Amino acid sequence: ARLSGPGGSGDRARLTWIGGSYLDSSGKNDIEGFKIYQSKIPGGPIDFTNAVGVIVAYPGGVILDGFGLGGFGLGGFGRAATTYQWRSESLSSGTWTFAVVPYDHAGNAQANPTTTTVAIATAPLPPAPDLTGKRLKYTYAGPSSRLATLSWQAAPQP
Repeated sequence: ARLSGPGGSGDRARLTWIGGSYLDSSGKNDIEGFKIYQSKIPGGPIDFTNAVGVIVAYPGGVILDGFGLGGFGLGGFGRAATTYQWRSESLSSGTWTFAVVPYDHAGNAQANPTTTTVAIATAPLPPAPDLTGKRLKYTYAGPSSRLATLSWQAAPQP
């Protein structure tokens, strides 16, 4: 599989890749789908023990690529391919690493993992409330200076 256009939307990653029956190492067009793996924490290594997503290559068993089908040549010389997409669950801020692995009907990996990283930048948490339950305090120096000062607690750590 060839990953292209990795991107994020808020707190989620979106992966797009080209894949198809040409990825079957046995030559039998035995691709069942794609397993997606990711790092457990931002900046960490990919955890290949648990797939976080599975995309079926050919829903209903209908092959969508091959001679005369799909985008001609996207799977290599004379081989067609199909575009696939997957969107992650909510993630915390940081750089996450993902892998897409094509697998056959028996569940065996059919090619080396294709990896990419996606930077996620989530909105900051609101300030922690103080003992009175307020998140924002202000003081006003008076009409002569017309100076207002705002203060707040640090945001709690996720």
